[in-house]
Amino acid sequence: MQKKLSKKLDQVPIRVPASNILQKYLKLDGSTTYFLQALSSKEVRVEVLQQVINIKGQNRKTLKRTSILYFEETKNILVVAKSSIFLENFTKQQQQKLIEKSEGIGKILDPNNIGLIKKQDISTSYIEAPKTIKTNDKTAICRRFILLYKEKPCAEISEIVNNESLARAL
Repeated sequence: MQKKLSKKLDQVPIRVPASNILQKYLKLDGSTTYFLQALSSKEVRVEVLQQVINIKGQNRKTLKRTSILYFEETKNILVVAKSSIFLENFTKQQQQKLIEKSEGIGKILDPNNIGLIKKQDISTSYIEAPKTIKTNDKTAICRRFILLYKEKPCAEISEIVNNESLARAL
């Protein structure tokens, strides 16, 4: 899969320079949940806000969902994520966990955080911060990537963060 960048971050004007945490996040190629837990030493939880299954043909099921990653209370949102999950690439047990909204994708695929998942960036751009991120800063970064599990694409994900949301992990 070809790597492309829709907008280079250093060419887009923003109000606040990227914090050290944000810079580390943008270089992250593993689990976002485990990265945030390592920063905060707190359990990061996932809440699925919306979810629908699209069916194309006999074996093409895509789970589309919008989630938040937070700790302690839902007002402490770290990341807003929009995912298209290719269910045919998951075991029945993994599919059930995803559909039941019991765990995040990274924890399902790589429960011991041993590097089974990788991110392949598609684009990174500045956007208007969505209200769901609950920050005063009106600018956010949207990072789109393909999530690879054992080198096989299993999801396309857009994660939305900003300095203020990631600072909650400290």
